Amino acid sequence: MRLPDLHGVENVVALLAARAAASPRHAAIVDGSRTVDAAELQALTLRYAAALRAHGLAANDRVGLMLQDRADHLILILAAAAVGAASISLNWRSKIEEKRAIVEAFRPRLLIRETGARSPDGVATLDLDALRQAASESADALAPIAARDLPLRILLTSGTTGVPKGVELTHAGLLAWCESVSGALRLSAPQRHLSATPLAFTGTFNFSVPQLLLGGTVELFPSLFTPEELVAALTSRGITSTVLVPTVLRRLLALAPAQGHLLPGVSRLISLGAPLAPDERRAALRRLSPGFHEVYGASGAGPITVLRPEDVEAHAESVGRPAPLREVEIVDPQGRPLPAGETGLLRCRGPGVARGFCNGEDASDETFRDGWYYPGELARRDGEGFLYITGRAADVILRAGSNIYPMEIEHVLMRHPAVAEAAVVGIPSPDYGEEVVAFVRLARATPRRDLMETCLRHLTPYKLPKTIIALEEFPKNPAGKILKTELQRMARDIG
Repeated sequence: MRLPDLHGVENVVALLAARAAASPRHAAIVDGSRTVDAAELQALTLRYAAALRAHGLAANDRVGLMLQDRADHLILILAAAAVGAASISLNWRSKIEEKRAIVEAFRPRLLIRETGARSPDGVATLDLDALRQAASESADALAPIAARDLPLRILLTSGTTGVPKGVELTHAGLLAWCESVSGALRLSAPQRHLSATPLAFTGTFNFSVPQLLLGGTVELFPSLFTPEELVAALTSRGITSTVLVPTVLRRLLALAPAQGHLLPGVSRLISLGAPLAPDERRAALRRLSPGFHEVYGASGAGPITVLRPEDVEAHAESVGRPAPLREVEIVDPQGRPLPAGETGLLRCRGPGVARGFCNGEDASDETFRDGWYYPGELARRDGEGFLYITGRAADVILRAGSNIYPMEIEHVLMRHPAVAEAAVVGIPSPDYGEEVVAFVRLARATPRRDLMETCLRHLTPYKLPKTIIALEEFPKNPAGKILKTELQRMARDIG
């Protein structure tokens, strides 16, 4: 099979129809023992769309999906798009207070939930079983949706603060993301993609849905698994592509052989969600898959840069070069481009990049300026065009007048073989303005003085942590990002 031609495609529904016409019996979604082929995917999408419209959903509305990681979840994302509405997924494992906050912020017209599940008040709610029944009684015919600029998806972003904001993705934007993903991964044929992260996670949508629309098979895998179960799935089902967060990749590295590859058949093993340390990137290429990629992206832009396999060894400190359709600059606070080697704010623009938040507009002035999207990262570019993330602008620690970038200290701590994860924050100090505090999750017991000696060998004295605190687990948001605001609170409480 070949990848579909995206030129001239009006919207996502048209792309689904073209796929169904070209390869009607090709598997589109695999969900345990259930397989949905391309023809059935199109038919179910239109039936669900008719049922949603019968329940009052219309173009430019929003629909919440409080569903497990099942085929119906993916199909309903497409069905909402067929109506011209934007779907927003609520993590079904989240506390009811978190779900209520999302409902209040984005005000969906309708919320689809797992049958009998507890859901927030103040929104019309429909059980999945009832919607299935309505869909089974619906006609396949659906009037064509309007232009490419209709909303399709609200992508949540919480960064490291835990406070959700959202950007709206249109049909045109998603089609551009399909092109960007295809180019970033250098796809020449549809993939068999294992979706092993929650569908409510923006990074899952960013790759699973484009893989589906590009003619691939998306196989859903329960997001609660052991590393051994994941390896078995990746090696026994003909999987060629998957997206994993660094925490999972580290656990796979613990299983990987010293020589050879643990996942030789996975030609696109993609790390996403948070940066790996340079040595971890090299280890992933050497011991997990020769097709290891790291993608740096954001909810408002999709893929921004990609570090491809051929660049890992020589540029392991980098997040790669700009992805296709992405223009990336490093600028000063006034938006003036900086020369190679200088650290500044990273910004990007291109087809499919968001223009503003669809809630929390007070933050838009800093994040979206003059047609550019500012993800909040500090970075520099070298003479070959490779980009290096030095940290988040909001995370910079100002100690005695000197800027300290937490990521540099985190990477040093990760050099110690006993450290599984590391995070560094600043806390107020009466003497220095701010002081450096490091947190680690240890793979095995080790004296704190050993960790401090590692820092002493690689850091100038003013960057040294005042203290190093070991945690059994880091506080994280549903996307797997460490909540540094929570670490700062813990550090202040400890004193």
